[in-house]
Amino acid sequence: MQIYKIKMLHLIIFILASISLTNIIGREFIFEWFRKFVNKHFRYSLLLKILNCSTCLGFWTGLLIALLFPILGIHWFLGGLISSICMKTYELTLLKF
Repeated sequence: MQIYKIKMLHLIIFILASISLTNIIGREFIFEWFRKFVNKHFRYSLLLKILNCSTCLGFWTGLLIALLFPILGIHWFLGGLISSICMKTYELTLLKF
């Protein structure tokens, strides 16, 4: 029972971290310089398309978090999928308000 609680806590931490990191990179002021740089120098690139799509960016940030923090016990590909789904859900619930 204790291991189940720890796994759920790791999953919650992962979800919150992936949503936060995706929002910081894709929308917040602190990474505006990076988005402008990519928009200026890589206008027709895949990187610009990823930055403009929160579901795509969510996948890649989830993949990165799962790779950098293996202690969470989430497979890297599954981490990307979970993060992508969470970002799409987060985005859809934000648009309703």
